[in-house]
Amino acid sequence: MKDIYEMINDIEIDESEFIEMEVDEVEVKRVKNSLRKNIKKSNKSRGKWIAAASIASTVIITLGISFPTYAKQIPIIGNIFEVLEDSIYKNYKENANEINVTKESNGVSITVNDAIFDGTNITLTYTIESDKDLGETIRLWDRVKIKEYEHSGSTTSPNFIKVADNTYVGQENINIFDLVQNPRENIEFTLDINGIVNNDDMSEIKGKWKFDISLEATKGETIVVNKSVEKEGVTATIDRLTLNPMSIFLAFSQSVSKEVSDKYDGIMMELEVKDELGNIYLSDEHGSTGDTEFNLSSSITIEKVREEASQLIITPKVILKNLGEVRYVEQEAKDGKTGETHIGVTEAYDCIEVKEIILDDIIVDLNKKAQ
Repeated sequence: MKDIYEMINDIEIDESEFIEMEVDEVEVKRVKNSLRKNIKKSNKSRGKWIAAASIASTVIITLGISFPTYAKQIPIIGNIFEVLEDSIYKNYKENANEINVTKESNGVSITVNDAIFDGTNITLTYTIESDKDLGETIRLWDRVKIKEYEHSGSTTSPNFIKVADNTYVGQENINIFDLVQNPRENIEFTLDINGIVNNDDMSEIKGKWKFDISLEATKGETIVVNKSVEKEGVTATIDRLTLNPMSIFLAFSQSVSKEVSDKYDGIMMELEVKDELGNIYLSDEHGSTGDTEFNLSSSITIEKVREEASQLIITPKVILKNLGEVRYVEQEAKDGKTGETHIGVTEAYDCIEVKEIILDDIIVDLNKKAQ
């Protein structure tokens, strides 16, 4: 079986159908940031603002993962994906473990091609081949059972693209909550895939694809930061970051005063990360855990730090929101099992107040390696 990246390279695109456009670096950055924000916005809901993820639950969050070799063959968006290629997962392949194990069920073969573990997160790549079309966009119904951490919560961020008739490739990132503050040097887990869902009509192909995988963590250097900044009752703390061969893992936490929690319905904190040379770093958000709706521990993965950089400058940005009264909206839905369409009712809220707070910078000296 071909390597996942070789399969993408084999795709033929008629470039005469597209128009090439040149843009400067400023425009590239603007479009890149807009793209990233739109990816995140597609998954936000009231729960994003007021519900902490339970440690005992599994949350599925769809975030964008690019396949730049494929995308570069499309001239009109080539520049955007050139930026993404030199970003979060740019050194993925050279640091990954080749798995290349295939399981078949119900006319569908699923291959786990590569895997990598950074001490907290697992990243997997897949090839899926079917005897019939599964749809233009798909996702997996899967569950990861980690030895010694069977009850840990996790978030999963998958992305799959169709590369040929009945053939798909994809990447999935799994963040394990219990390992955010206590990373491991190795991990053993079972990946149970029970179905493949067509995102267009919500139909599902059921099956049993089970993989047992063991991984050693990539070698990284950890910097214990433990620096906090506070403004208007909101506190942000950078706990630690780990410099890996392919990316940076950053753990942070947030807390608010009683006055803030009494006044607002929800909070969202984002981190802007740049270095002293002015380079801005892209990041992927993982889940959050906490014992209240406002006091949370979170983590992100950031693209690999530039070799010439000696400092990271982290700027916490907070958005506080108040929501109006609940509204019940009729929404058409399709039953994935029966294919029947029915009208359901979903909750909706109007945002009636928004407040943004930008906290002071936290500076991390990259030459101060603690572990």
